[in-house]
Amino acid sequence: TLTPEDTRRVAALPSVSQTSSVVSVVVPIKGSSISFSGVDTTYAQIRSVKLLAGRFVRGPGEVVLAPSTARNLFGTAPGRPGEAVGRTLQIGGPGAAKDYKVVGVSKKEPTGFGPPSPATSYMSTRDALDISGAGTVGQIIASANSAEAVGAAKRVITAELRKAHGGAKDFSVFTQKQLLSTFTQVTDQLQVYL
Repeated sequence: TLTPEDTRRVAALPSVSQTSSVVSVVVPIKGSSISFSGVDTTYAQIRSVKLLAGRFVRGPGEVVLAPSTARNLFGTAPGRPGEAVGRTLQIGGPGAAKDYKVVGVSKKEPTGFGPPSPATSYMSTRDALDISGAGTVGQIIASANSAEAVGAAKRVITAELRKAHGGAKDFSVFTQKQLLSTFTQVTDQLQVYL
């Protein structure tokens, strides 16, 4: 039930510093199925995404590839991820294919509560929604203005989304601390998983 408009509503709240929609989409490219996370430009800062080469997605028509995806699609040599940057991918079926420019190659990231997560391929939220044909996003992540603002941010986000959804609580709001408590760890950064 979450929409890009909900992400904009959360971003406008005074206790929130940054937000990003997250949309998962799988696309066929050159005979393979490639998973992408459709995200906003702020996602890289919220999740501290590191890159092996290039830069993060700034808008539609751009992609960041996982190292294994860059190797599979372009034959880039291990240790030379920059070879994929500047290349072009075609995504979409006959008559509807669109060119996407590779602007970066991602790096595996520690999750903070377990082994490093696999490197991910990214595109813009708008592109992921267009490819999937969906009008909703899978989740919204947000950062609070400070560690002290996390509780307040959770309360106002819940109230704002409930109001936007006509009073229905058809979503869940979790802080990073709540999620990490399962693994007996604590962090100060707020993330909303919806």
